Amino acid sequence: MTLATSAELNSSLVLLLACRLFFSLSSFLSHHSSSERVIGYSLVSLGLLRKYLGLADGLFFWLDEWRANSAQKQQQSSRSATPPPPPPAALTLVWCLAPGVNHAAMSAHASQFVWYRRLFVLFSRYSYFNTLQRIDAVQQTE
Repeated sequence: MTLATSAELNSSLVLLLACRLFFSLSSFLSHHSSSERVIGYSLVSLGLLRKYLGLADGLFFWLDEWRANSAQKQQQSSRSATPPPPPPAALTLVWCLAPGVNHAAMSAHASQFVWYRRLFVLFSRYSYFNTLQRIDAVQQTE
């Protein structure tokens, strides 16, 4: 019999918590009153380059939003016979007003705050802001 390493235990714990969260939310939404509206948010995943641009990625977020808005206006102004596609779910940019808090929290555990984690805290966009996508509850058909 072999003992599991702490990395294996940590990944198993994260997977277990993620599954519990998914099934809890799924159960809640399936039993939730249809007269009430539930709105959730999920973190938007980005490519590796944008993940480590830090504050500079705010410019890319703004450009993406500007492009999406101008494309939507162009579709509305064209008089084609095909109906326009549904708008994408709303994106929300959440700013971290005190990015130094991340550094302070990580430095509290000196053994864990190794060089690559220091770089992550410094250059990661998640230290400065996050992009959340709205998730609307979907009515289930029976």
